[in-house]
Amino acid sequence: LVKLQRGGREFCVLVRRFLVFASITGLVIFVFFSLFGSRLLLFVYGSKYSDCGPYLVFFAASVWIRMIGMGGSLVSLSRSDTFNELTVNMARLTGLPISALVAYFGASPVFVAGSLLVADFFGSLLALVKLKHRGLLSRAACLSILAFPLVSSALVYSIFLFMDSSMLGEICVTFLVTFAAGYVFFLWSERLE
Repeated sequence: LVKLQRGGREFCVLVRRFLVFASITGLVIFVFFSLFGSRLLLFVYGSKYSDCGPYLVFFAASVWIRMIGMGGSLVSLSRSDTFNELTVNMARLTGLPISALVAYFGASPVFVAGSLLVADFFGSLLALVKLKHRGLLSRAACLSILAFPLVSSALVYSIFLFMDSSMLGEICVTFLVTFAAGYVFFLWSERLE
């Protein structure tokens, strides 16, 4: 990225592809922990932590959204813009006092995890908006990169809130298999470049 930063359109195309790669990497992490997270916890820690599998899915969704924000921050760093990383981390850090307040008032751990997920989303959104304002990313590209992680996370969150957590894995698998291929195809399509 550093060698192409004066390349105009070529740099913008490379930025978009880099962000798509970051998003797909986060998707792979999310799918892996959605499918195998509960079994992995059971294998590593035993039955004591068997109920924590759904929370691992939340943290995997947070990592997915955070990967997109890291991609935006790395693009900014290639242009010697360290302020982007600072503002993204400040936006993410707002989730800590909010989740501490949520926990203090006795809310369930689901709401604590949800508040951290929302803070990660706003941090990643801020990173992409900053790239848009610098002319490196279109509005459509910003929305397309963040739309599916947001919808997926909201769906998983609502499933966890309103359904039996033992069904979470099966529902996530069905959802992810159906939409993950479409998301990857949509991101790699040429019409957003």
